[in-house]
Amino acid sequence: MDLTEDQQKSLVSILNEWVHSSRLIKHIPQQSCFVYYFEGRVHFDLKLLHEDYMLKFVFCNYRSYVNALLDHIQPSLKKWLIRNNVEEYNFSFEFKSAGEVSAKDIKVILTSTIQHLDSQTKQRKCS
Repeated sequence: MDLTEDQQKSLVSILNEWVHSSRLIKHIPQQSCFVYYFEGRVHFDLKLLHEDYMLKFVFCNYRSYVNALLDHIQPSLKKWLIRNNVEEYNFSFEFKSAGEVSAKDIKVILTSTIQHLDSQTKQRKCS
């Protein structure tokens, strides 16, 4: 499914909300375009992070940093699914830093969580 322009803006907005509420915001210059949507992917411009932060957290283990970032934004991605009445979506991300670019695709699903919670609730009611 290709995202409409409104869905793209909504996704970037939700991810920007996450950035602004995280500790990461202290390490990004104000008025920067850290998260943006381009050519079917959400881009994180890690090059904008302050050099000290990059040396301490990103460069020491780039792959782990990217995976941790994806883990941290999962609730925001689920929030986006709910707001857009989408049960599942394959998100594509690109992470750019000085000298490295990596792409990651992740599938986020709402229905299994909701069905699991529903079945637990039914079991409790019947017991």
